[in-house]
Amino acid sequence: MPRMPFAAILFLSFAVSACGSGSGGMADGYRSSDNEEVSEFDEDTARDDAASDLTGTTFQDVGDTSRCTDDCGGHDAGWQWAQDNGVTDSSECTGSGSFEDGCQAYVEELDSRVEEARDETETE
Repeated sequence: MPRMPFAAILFLSFAVSACGSGSGGMADGYRSSDNEEVSEFDEDTARDDAASDLTGTTFQDVGDTSRCTDDCGGHDAGWQWAQDNGVTDSSECTGSGSFEDGCQAYVEELDSRVEEARDETETE
């Protein structure tokens, strides 16, 4: 059995003790300089919340309707498709011009709301 140098044993003992189950670890959040617990930003939860908030909305409710040629039907269809299919990446948006615009607008609005939630968490 090879012998470990004392420094390696000391380092491992500190590393193991740092992984203990004490309260206030990074899994629970982190502590600010005044020892107040601050929660970590959870992007998945923020994205789920944003998608939930957008349920029932249309492109016309949130998007730039000046991009519509007539009644925004194509934009609304792309928006609805993205919403129904849980699209979170604009590379998934393909189709006709207005359909693709509506899909991309949904993803942009979703991303915008996630960033707002991130900013709110960081300022708390």
